[in-house]
Amino acid sequence: MTTEQMIYEGLYLMLLGMGVVITFLSLLVLLLTLMKKLIGDAIDETVHEPAIVVESSKNDAVLTAVITSAIHQHRK
Repeated sequence: MTTEQMIYEGLYLMLLGMGVVITFLSLLVLLLTLMKKLIGDAIDETVHEPAIVVESSKNDAVLTAVITSAIHQHRK
């Protein structure tokens, strides 16, 4: 097999491999889009708001104190 034949064979295999990958990825995107259209509506209906509402100002103060303490300990 000559060098020129090997180059052509390599280019053929490269293009064949890239074609297979592009075809697979395109099919994957198509199937995921189809699944989103079929199942997405059912999933959106099942999402609920959180049942527990926590006072953010109290938790923010505690969180700030914890972070400040952690930074102070780390710098020691």
